[in-house]
Amino acid sequence: CPCAVAVSGVRHIGSKVGYSNIGPEVALAAPAGNCVNLQGPCLYPLLTTINLGLRQAGANGYSDSSDYSVGTSFAAPLVAGTIGLMLSVDPSLTPAKIREILQATTRPFPTSRTLAPGEDPVQVCRAPDDKDQLECFCTNTTCGSGMLDAGAAVARDAVLVKEERMQRQVAQHAHGEHVDHLRRHARCVEDDLRELPDFLLDGSLERLVPPLVVGH
Repeated sequence: CPCAVAVSGVRHIGSKVGYSNIGPEVALAAPAGNCVNLQGPCLYPLLTTINLGLRQAGANGYSDSSDYSVGTSFAAPLVAGTIGLMLSVDPSLTPAKIREILQATTRPFPTSRTLAPGEDPVQVCRAPDDKDQLECFCTNTTCGSGMLDAGAAVARDAVLVKEERMQRQVAQHAHGEHVDHLRRHARCVEDDLRELPDFLLDGSLERLVPPLVVGH
């Protein structure tokens, strides 16, 4: 879909998290949270607001390492929220321009990380196939242009708005100067006509000058 922005999920260090999909259709990546450990409290959850009810709505609260929040369902809203901020700066942004700004302001993916003792090296993400890929180092063809930088995207949007406003002002100024020049020229012509002898204005000159004959 040309108007959609596909988002992949990355771990706390920027590598792809195991549950995230990848592919050339992905526009960019955003934090999705990851626990790393298989037992005990989640080490790197996304802290967010939640409802504490189990079977019905309960009190409002926050997620934590015990009641943790992870997933691309959290990565995508981070991008959506950034887009909302961009539209607050420039409501005229098109889907294509939004995608362009988001991708132009991303941070580069990491290419290495420190390994724990006995840990297998992390591989570079490959094109999707029939084999599962857990953690891997993202590329621009698998996880998008890079990692979301909300501040940079909104700042870039603001710069573009300022540049467009300045261009309009310059164009309006140039147009105004052109109009003023035409008005000054018209006034000069009027002044010159007032100074001409009467016989040049009442048609008398035609009676004094014979017609021009051009031979062929």
